[in-house]
Amino acid sequence: MSMNIGFQDEMRVGLLPCTRRLWSKIGERPISYHHNKYEWFYIYNVIFPLKKEQFTFFLPTVSVKHIDFFWQHFLKEHGDEKYLIIWDGAGFHRGINQNLYPSLSFLTLPPYSPELNPAETIWPIYREFIANKYFSNLEELEKELIKAYWYIENNKDEILTRTQYNWIMEISNLQ
Repeated sequence: MSMNIGFQDEMRVGLLPCTRRLWSKIGERPISYHHNKYEWFYIYNVIFPLKKEQFTFFLPTVSVKHIDFFWQHFLKEHGDEKYLIIWDGAGFHRGINQNLYPSLSFLTLPPYSPELNPAETIWPIYREFIANKYFSNLEELEKELIKAYWYIENNKDEILTRTQYNWIMEISNLQ
């Protein structure tokens, strides 16, 4: 049985606007509404480029407890296979007890190398769904991010297009 290669990352999203350039009439300045109070949560995501799959959770913060929660739920759905999970060296990643996950092997990327993590390429899709929009609360924001999640689920070739790095294809052929 071959090992599945996944890339995990987290992104903070909140009520402060995600602004993008936009078109407007000459001489008119677009109005942007926003909150002064910043509330947020995190999107936890693991991407499997070769399978064109993802597993996603929205959680209130980043911590050892929350990453454990994420992996426990991942294994409830996908625990019958072996996985190589490649992720960054965030402090709370190093704090998990890897012995709790016998079907997961973890590999940490070098420091300051987000360009090596294909999971980073998925975040612009989420940002595009919330760009230049005002959300009065986190529930409204979450509803829009769920639309982004379903867009990715229904356009799985997008995962492949964004995440199929040459070196991933090379290591997948070594199995």
